Amino acid sequence: MSTVKNYTISIEGNIGCGKSTALSQFTNSPLFEIIPEPVAKWTNFYGFNLLEMFYEDQQRWAFLFELNALRTLAETHTLRIRKPIKILERSILCTRRCFMENIYQTGKLKDVEYRMLDDEYQRLTTNNSCHVDLIFYLRTTPEVCMERIQARNRPEEVSKIDWKYLASLHQLHEDWLYGHNGRDSTNSSNVIIIDANQDREQVYATINTQLSHPTERFYEHQNSMIDKYASLINETIEESIDETTRKLRKRVRLLTTLSLIINVCLFFVKIIASILSNSLSIISSVVDSAVDLVSSLILFWTARAIRNRNQYRYPAGRTRLEPVAIIILSVIMCSASAEILTEALKRLLTYVRYLTHQTNEIPEVNMNIKQPIPIAAMCITIILKIVLYYFCRNVKVETIKALAQDHRNDILSNFVALISGLIAGQTLSGQINIRFVVIDPIGAIVISIYIIISWVSQATLHIRHLTGVTADPDFLKVITWIAMNFSSYLTKIDMVKAFHFGTDLLVEVDIGLPGTMQIQQAHDIGSRLQRKLETMPEIARAFVHIDYEFEHRPDEHKQI
Repeated sequence: MSTVKNYTISIEGNIGCGKSTALSQFTNSPLFEIIPEPVAKWTNFYGFNLLEMFYEDQQRWAFLFELNALRTLAETHTLRIRKPIKILERSILCTRRCFMENIYQTGKLKDVEYRMLDDEYQRLTTNNSCHVDLIFYLRTTPEVCMERIQARNRPEEVSKIDWKYLASLHQLHEDWLYGHNGRDSTNSSNVIIIDANQDREQVYATINTQLSHPTERFYEHQNSMIDKYASLINETIEESIDETTRKLRKRVRLLTTLSLIINVCLFFVKIIASILSNSLSIISSVVDSAVDLVSSLILFWTARAIRNRNQYRYPAGRTRLEPVAIIILSVIMCSASAEILTEALKRLLTYVRYLTHQTNEIPEVNMNIKQPIPIAAMCITIILKIVLYYFCRNVKVETIKALAQDHRNDILSNFVALISGLIAGQTLSGQINIRFVVIDPIGAIVISIYIIISWVSQATLHIRHLTGVTADPDFLKVITWIAMNFSSYLTKIDMVKAFHFGTDLLVEVDIGLPGTMQIQQAHDIGSRLQRKLETMPEIARAFVHIDYEFEHRPDEHKQI
């Protein structure tokens, strides 16, 4: 099962900037869970007031207090809550970037203590466990902070915090958050800066306005989930499976066949265009089309092999051929692009040598208005690829997703090739400054790098699918909802697990039924739940386990 991370917001700022006052306005909100700074754990650590001890003698207690602060703030990040959005009054990131740095820079921490605290911070934040999605920086001058500290009159602060200390912390906050200087340490969090020198009503109004964006996203997400649940309530099992599968298979067959035919035609058209133009960008596009042709053949064969499986030789089906085929395509695409990249770099070096008068030889590029065939070939290619991408983009089958990505890549690469070839052709014909001739190999380099990055990303995703990565948390929620509302006889949902089996998912659900129920009735409930789950197109197989007691471990299978 997967752990769902809440959307986490952190309110940051100097001591006395008004964090507690601003957060008090959201205490009764049904959407926000307010997590206050764990001051109680700092003022009562097994009867010791660490905060007061720190302010009285920072040289002696700095290490112990910072260690306690790191650990207690890490607990606020990982605290389980019922509401969807968590708002922290200061994060562990702030303790590391501001308070810990301040006492180190002022000589309150020895080098070995600083390194030890940093190691502890790295341990606590491993695997993004202390993630922050959004930061509000209440930007306040040290003078205003001092006034507010004196006004609230906390015994640990009044006589022990001076302006110099606040000014040092203010500068560290500025270095970290103002102008997004600290983006690397906030895990690419968004930072919203609020002028907190103004009165509390204005600060609250500004925060409230900014919070409307994650709130809107939350409710949009909730509405989509409700629509998903509603669509599953009265769905007829057998008819849904047969009709959905039939339509999907027909569309997959049509799109793979159409893509194959068009790629064959475009391949020969672009060969003619590359011969006539001698543009390296066009040649790179031809290589891309050749790989497209191979990819279409592989995906066409894959779709056919999955459709015509031997149920005795492949009892679990052959759907895992899809990610295997896509990974093979990724290797082919990257290899071809790497070859073009090498050739483009060689030609770029030749052009640079020509421009610096180190050679008189320069490759010709015959692509201009007087040679309309290469231009027309590229324009036809772009138009056909746009049409194919439009029809493939929303089909929820990995084979067609790969085709859609390939068509999208072709649109971009052919457009870049067309523009690069035209500029190079106009340059060599004397209509544009000769320096622009380098656009042709640069265009080929851009195309190659884009294709490599795109297909490496695809390969990484499908390798994770083949190795059994867990399903999306929202999908697990849907499975759990179906099981909970399936039968009034259910006494418990003991476990819900969903993980990738190639592109599709395997689902395991452990349900509880009364121990006195007849085996026939229990079997029928489990069987109908299994078939209900398998109506969902994402699920390849669903396994429903039935039990009557729950003293055992939820997952009794061998750990692998």
